[in-house]
Amino acid sequence: MHLKRKPVVIISALSWGLGHAARCIPVINEFVQFGAEVILFGSDEVLARWEQNFPELEQIRSNDYEVRYHKDHSAWLKVVTQLTSIKKSEQQAYAHLQSIVKNRHID
Repeated sequence: MHLKRKPVVIISALSWGLGHAARCIPVINEFVQFGAEVILFGSDEVLARWEQNFPELEQIRSNDYEVRYHKDHSAWLKVVTQLTSIKKSEQQAYAHLQSIVKNRHID
């Protein structure tokens, strides 16, 4: 008899405010209801938000760059000044995520 294993998925959200994390909650719920093993990957802020709804799920911390906004200037201008740091951080997070996917056999 061939036993199928549960699909294993990682869900991650940008840490550019909690909107991304909040919009992932229905997606996480769907995977959990489907019977998948769900691993949450994100910054401390994102994981803290998800912890409220999914305390039983495994969490892996990423070292996301936290975008800072300026109250006196437009948001896009502040983001543009951070692009180099954001890109470097995203490349590191992506490499970390790829190693997890490979080592943990993520679907």
